[in-house]
Amino acid sequence: MDRKRFFIVPSYIKNLLFLLSFRSRVFEKLEELFL
Repeated sequence: MDRKRFFIVPSYIKNLLFLLSFRSRVFEKLEELFL
């Protein structure tokens, strides 16, 4: 079992989730502005 990879994957997923939530928040703001 590669320990390094084991640690990299969770942080990668965390970053993905953060980006997704950030993007959805931005889209909500944009919708408010344009509607």
